[in-house]
Amino acid sequence: MAFSRRTLLQSCSAAALGLGVFRQQERPAGSKPAYKALQTPSNLRGNPASAMQGIAWGFLTNYQFGYKGAPVDYSNIGKLADKLGHRPALIHSFFPWKKPDGSYRPFPRDFADYVRSKGALPLITWPPGQADVNNQVEDFRHNRPQPDFDTVAIASGLHDAYISDWADAAKAYRHTVYVRLMHEVLGTPYPHAYGQNRNADPAQYVAAFRHAVDFFHEKNVTNVQFVWCFGCGPKKPPFENFFPGDEYVEWVSLDGYNRLGQGRWKTFEEIFGEAYSVMTKISRRAVMIGEIASVEHPNDPNAKAAWIKDTFLNVIPSKMPRIKAVVFFNSGGHLAWNYHVDSSPASFEAYQAVIADPLYQACAPLDPLYYETPKTSLLTVNGGSGGGSYPPGTAVTIMAAAAPAGDAFDKWVVNRGDPRIGDVNAASTSLKTPPQPGLLLVTAIYKRVAATYSLTVNNGCHGNGSYAAGAVVRIAAGKAPAGKLFDKWVIGAGNPSIADVNADCTTLTMPACNVTVTAVYKPAT
Repeated sequence: MAFSRRTLLQSCSAAALGLGVFRQQERPAGSKPAYKALQTPSNLRGNPASAMQGIAWGFLTNYQFGYKGAPVDYSNIGKLADKLGHRPALIHSFFPWKKPDGSYRPFPRDFADYVRSKGALPLITWPPGQADVNNQVEDFRHNRPQPDFDTVAIASGLHDAYISDWADAAKAYRHTVYVRLMHEVLGTPYPHAYGQNRNADPAQYVAAFRHAVDFFHEKNVTNVQFVWCFGCGPKKPPFENFFPGDEYVEWVSLDGYNRLGQGRWKTFEEIFGEAYSVMTKISRRAVMIGEIASVEHPNDPNAKAAWIKDTFLNVIPSKMPRIKAVVFFNSGGHLAWNYHVDSSPASFEAYQAVIADPLYQACAPLDPLYYETPKTSLLTVNGGSGGGSYPPGTAVTIMAAAAPAGDAFDKWVVNRGDPRIGDVNAASTSLKTPPQPGLLLVTAIYKRVAATYSLTVNNGCHGNGSYAAGAVVRIAAGKAPAGKLFDKWVIGAGNPSIADVNADCTTLTMPACNVTVTAVYKPAT
């Protein structure tokens, strides 16, 4: 089935706390209909999750694709596979859109062929951007924004010719390829990451991701399986806001590491548990762990080995059963972390024990999988409270957070799904989940309000109150005491402009500060 391109437009205020409103762009007469979200498991590409037994494993190993300026050398792939003693199902590597010399990097046919020669399938991380001499787009020490590769540039069509050519080459390859597009959107310096360049709204990311994938849909490139990947790090905005939808991906993926942060050892559940829970609510796809590794514990030479065995042989199968693929990150990391599988003899033996277990004997090809439709809706309330998992038809109270300084609550906006909001203009109101379960996103919108300043009129009968800067206020002196007459206005605080300080009834122009004026009287003569 061929699919047409869909454009998402943002139509909510920049105060929407990082989430835009989606609406479909009108199409010219005679054009193909917009690609519709698939609602039933029978329409999703792939097989029921029960069709795949076990868990597939794979690895990434560095110093093999021109890393640090070295010549391309695929031999380390075979060396690591031989050393581990078992054939991987997946072999992973990074191929940025542009080479260090600024030319576009074509579909990596040579890498895919080499991986297939080893009996595995290629997993290609495909980040928008120009690689440096280390074959990296991101640079955690020196930010390289590369605005030509942000989500606005991608969605606007700046790289359409390249994406189209890449899709054609992938289709001509004919064999299965996994493509991890625009990964780790939060907390990274990638050009497409949230907060980098013009990437100020999750809607921009969704539009760019779908824009690229639509080329593959339109060209009916059925041998490419897209992987949507989230890194288990920052959680704001909520990462489900960036999800392009099950109709645009065949796998969902999580990246995470045990880095012994601040001297504290982290379990697999601490790193992945919360993200896994959200991921399995927003998607019916199987979960891939696209990058995972651990450092050694400085005080316990057996700790990493124990972590490996417990993670892969106990925690994943018993507590996170929708994980169907794991990819070891056999690298030193960005800050000299030693993630290698052979960082110690005990750790290497632990990895060998894991991949030798029958649980990890799932081999290529790996078909896309889907799970049954969820029975509840996942509600995310951006800029407020009330989010959670609710059955259809549930009444929920949602409440906007306190408005930022200088702002006031304006309204609620529905970004995804079809919930019914009782009063969209009330900061605290009711929301009813729709009859069909799904992903629901609502956002509290705030508006800027003009600051006001107090005016105190002593001995006056008119003018006391609060006013914006620049307001022209009528002030009037009160009745003069016996034996006295009005003399003038005296400024006690602030710097207002008084039209006529000698008139008992005049006007005052408010400055951007609180003001006090006093009517002064003199003896009558």
